[in-house]
Amino acid sequence: MQVTLAYRAPSIIQSGAESLFNFAPNVRREPVFFQGGLRDPLLVRDALLNLHDVVTSDFDTRLTAEDWNRILDPVATVAPDQMFFEAFSQDESSYGRVALRPGVLSGVDRWESGTTNVDFTPQLANSIGALRSSSTARFQVDPEAFSTEVNGKAHREKKVKLPKSWLRGFLNVQSAMTGELSDFEMSRADLRNLLAFMKSHKEKFGPRALVFKLKPGEKVEVVWEPWNHRQILPGSVYRGSKEQEIRLFGRRRLFLLNRILPKMQRLRVFLSGSGLPSFWLAALGDEAVTFHLAISGWTTRPFAASNLFLSDSQEKPDMETLRRARAALRADESVSGDDFARKLNLAPAQSKRLLALLCAQGQAMFDLETRRYRKREVLDVPLDDLKLELDSSRLEKARELVKKGGVKIEKRDEGLLQTTIRGEVKSGDNEYPVAVTLDSDGKIVDGDCECSWFHFNALRGGPCRHILAMREAIASAGSDVEAKQTEWWEVLV
Repeated sequence: MQVTLAYRAPSIIQSGAESLFNFAPNVRREPVFFQGGLRDPLLVRDALLNLHDVVTSDFDTRLTAEDWNRILDPVATVAPDQMFFEAFSQDESSYGRVALRPGVLSGVDRWESGTTNVDFTPQLANSIGALRSSSTARFQVDPEAFSTEVNGKAHREKKVKLPKSWLRGFLNVQSAMTGELSDFEMSRADLRNLLAFMKSHKEKFGPRALVFKLKPGEKVEVVWEPWNHRQILPGSVYRGSKEQEIRLFGRRRLFLLNRILPKMQRLRVFLSGSGLPSFWLAALGDEAVTFHLAISGWTTRPFAASNLFLSDSQEKPDMETLRRARAALRADESVSGDDFARKLNLAPAQSKRLLALLCAQGQAMFDLETRRYRKREVLDVPLDDLKLELDSSRLEKARELVKKGGVKIEKRDEGLLQTTIRGEVKSGDNEYPVAVTLDSDGKIVDGDCECSWFHFNALRGGPCRHILAMREAIASAGSDVEAKQTEWWEVLV
């Protein structure tokens, strides 16, 4: 699909007695603007330059010169409690987000919440990097961009062929964030030691994983492959309840945290499993600025290719409920799953499904730091209104298996928050033993299948068609899983 980004003028940095960060928004979208002061302009400078490092990074050496032309301008959102910028790397295997909170913003003159694209050129990055003084500074997403006639000559346009992979990337980042995560706080010294080891060691053969050994109440241990070098992280203690070993691939992307390392006050690490995405949340300065880095399971498997969103419940609500959900999120801008359920008078499971769907439509995002859903409209229309097929072929094939009667459910193990179903799925001349575990929201959190696709990918590329077929069969039969979810909600209420 083709989108047009129109800017009244290039984003600039005006230096002088008072520096001005002036970002030009896309005038093709609804007016979004902000004007205010900055208490620590150098901290904001470093965070924005770090985002630029993410945007221009390319750890996948297979990319061609044509791929370099698909860089998209960052998405900027002005919200009542913060302003943030989001972008993907050139190879789309890394995602960065800079959030500015009231602690770093001062003297706010005017603002209008919403989401837009902002012009972020290499020239702008060079200008930001040239700032050397910590004197007073102003920051604005230029409101004057909306005072001109956008059809006149006072603006320049860029026609960008919007890749489906960019949209799928946002969708899969959100799906991974809302999954089951193991987290711990890592000290700045520990991160510095990890980066120093990578800088001094270059592997010539595989395996190339960074293995995290997590034991409850103990210091985190990492193992560097292929040398099997063990390293204890003295300032990082795992507080979880389950012992785990998680393998992280594409570890060199952690160098994307190097620029902000001196300003880092706190770093929380979230691991979703071996070969799955990880999230690195860095609080800078007095924690009024945060930088979020997400990296996909492998460098050569970008977020778009992970298809993790297929694990989310695919149950669609009626259009009136969806309309109410969109209106409620637009009104509140930031909500928890439980608050959203109470406002719409829905069971928590239904509420979370609606919020996941809004994320899938590019209308919302999940803020991992606050554990709340935010209004954030990637485009000015919901993605489903664009008739955009992200990757439904696997799901369609799963539904075909159900229609043909190829799913046989043999056993259910039901718990308060999870349900595991076992059975067989017939596909062609083959019958595959299948197991799938669903959480209270209907999301696939674990599964097993004997097909060749699952053998090589497990759930790292999203569930296979046979696991999806098992869940679809349960949903179409109005299974006891839904009844169990309702019972759980009734107990909580």
